Amino acid sequence: MNLFFKGRNFRPTFLLIVLILFSCTKDKRLEGKSEAEIKLIDRGRTVYMTTCVVCHHPNPALDGPTGPAISGSSLVLIKEKLLKGGYPEGYKAKRSTHLMPTFIEEHENDIDAIHAFLNL
Repeated sequence: MNLFFKGRNFRPTFLLIVLILFSCTKDKRLEGKSEAEIKLIDRGRTVYMTTCVVCHHPNPALDGPTGPAISGSSLVLIKEKLLKGGYPEGYKAKRSTHLMPTFIEEHENDIDAIHAFLNL
């Protein structure tokens, strides 16, 4: 046992244990949510991390390389952008570029999940 704590293996092992413990902690924002809500949020997170982070930041509250921060986006805005490539009437865009493609076929059924994740 003493050899373990004095040897070279202690630091990497300790770091691994700390990383495992932190990765197992629950997201406090999910407390009080139903199982169905958590599944919806998880689906939205998966879609966001596999599709949206190419342009938007991994943290949706921050601007990405070509896409703005989108945390807190309304359901209407998400529908308009993903399905029509436009904005709701009266909405002022954060950026003047029109680079975002539509995702009608890919994510038409994921809009509620994306909205749930962005509004967590």
